Amino acid sequence: LIMATFTIYDCGTAFDENSNDIIARLAKETSGRRGTDWMINAGPGSEQASQTEIGRRLGGKFDQITGLGMYPAALTSLAAVARVNPSEVNLVGWSRGAITCLMTARALPGIPCNLFLFDPVIGDPVLNRALHSVAPVDTIGVNVRQLTVIQQLDATDFIFQAHNPFSATTNQAGSTRLLTMPGSHGSSVYETSPEYAPASQIGASLVREFLRAHGTALGGPATMSNNEYVEAYSTLWLNISRGVAYVPSEGVISNRGEATGSQRNLTLRLFFNSHHIEVLNRYAPQMTLALLYTLISRKRPHPDLLAKAQGELARLSGGQPAALEYLRKASSWFGMFH
Repeated sequence: LIMATFTIYDCGTAFDENSNDIIARLAKETSGRRGTDWMINAGPGSEQASQTEIGRRLGGKFDQITGLGMYPAALTSLAAVARVNPSEVNLVGWSRGAITCLMTARALPGIPCNLFLFDPVIGDPVLNRALHSVAPVDTIGVNVRQLTVIQQLDATDFIFQAHNPFSATTNQAGSTRLLTMPGSHGSSVYETSPEYAPASQIGASLVREFLRAHGTALGGPATMSNNEYVEAYSTLWLNISRGVAYVPSEGVISNRGEATGSQRNLTLRLFFNSHHIEVLNRYAPQMTLALLYTLISRKRPHPDLLAKAQGELARLSGGQPAALEYLRKASSWFGMFH
């Protein structure tokens, strides 16, 4: 007997099904029987995680620090897939859980897989890359039909630097999508701070869209509308732009805003990712085109396009206050209407 879709959720380091993050919430929202229609693996080092033999001898933190706790989770997933015999497997993971998803899919060459990954992290770039050389996560086979990765722009910690699975030449996935988002490691998985709250809302909605589109029977909240996405992205941009002073130097327009009077020397991006551009284009196509032209050419748009963009901005509804403020501030930053 072959069932349709089996869904696997892989938690991040020290997280499990009782955590307040999107991985745990998705498991609770998934219909069907646990172990037959879906499963969830605890992250390395969590209280619920299966330990490696050496981890049992040296203590629970060993699997967490080294990441070796990913292997029992991957083996548990492979055993479940062999037992259930699905026609397709959906995998969702965060941090080291995302790496577990990549390893699991690599070991299922004959089964179509769809992966949605948040901030894939191996760990310490020196120690853990050596430890996990037997499981090259850059190798993505043709059995991976859809691969979406969200990476946090501010996850620059030495240990928690996100891994980009698209960087290797061995990526044979049918469709790949990399979406960058502001915030530290995990900001799209749970609310790490009020400033980045829209990132977690967007991440939760995008992964729910992905799972429903690929056959996972998922309850829970409806996904965001186009206008809600636009407001969330705009709010996120406005949140991180506070206190950032930027005036383009003469003749130079770029996608960077350098913070002045800030200890962190923040860098501000006008667009965070392709999805941001996509939903904004549905809301304000003339303004989006004008801003994109300005970024690419570093020149002010043609007067005809500027006139259309300015007219569109004047006609937009006040029901989208964050989007309106974002568009006005962004165009002002680039001196488009001066």
